[in-house]
Amino acid sequence: MAGFRFAAIAAALLSSTFAQAQEDPYAGGTRQRERRGIYLGLGGGGGIQLASGSDARFGFGGEVKIGYALNRKLQVYLSGALNSADHSGLAEVQHQILITAHAHQFLYQDRSLGVFVDAGIGFGFMTPGYLVSRRDLGIGIGYGGSLGIEIALGPSLSLVPEFYYRSVNPQYQDGTAQIHAIGLQLGIVYY
Repeated sequence: MAGFRFAAIAAALLSSTFAQAQEDPYAGGTRQRERRGIYLGLGGGGGIQLASGSDARFGFGGEVKIGYALNRKLQVYLSGALNSADHSGLAEVQHQILITAHAHQFLYQDRSLGVFVDAGIGFGFMTPGYLVSRRDLGIGIGYGGSLGIEIALGPSLSLVPEFYYRSVNPQYQDGTAQIHAIGLQLGIVYY
């Protein structure tokens, strides 16, 4: 039931952003958004964290992005993301930390609205350890991606609701684990 409510809220948020995006903040002018140069982003939200050996749990997360916009359609950036959820039967609150390099590609864009997809790969960390008996830091390959909408608030600032997926496969002496996070976050991006 909680998953249905999450999907309903996400659908309502996305439909309202489409309605608001029809009001072009650059109407009457010919100026195009450059989307070039330094790329900075900050976002936060929530979603479901899936850990092997445990039930899916709701958690919160955030992301910081820094990079460069190569042109109007393609940006590259480094991302630092954190997702946390309390899994019963596991050590404590599980913190999934990813440091990844991303490519951000627009599928559609005009002066006030853009629809994008991005994907990245890098390092992932799990703390305080995946199993009750393990209190050390698990390190492995981290990867993630998102699908979202960029809504212009001005020539250099955008509101960005996005669906995300993040995963890490931490390695321990006794084996590996799988931790996935799927959710919705709202962010601000500056070009």
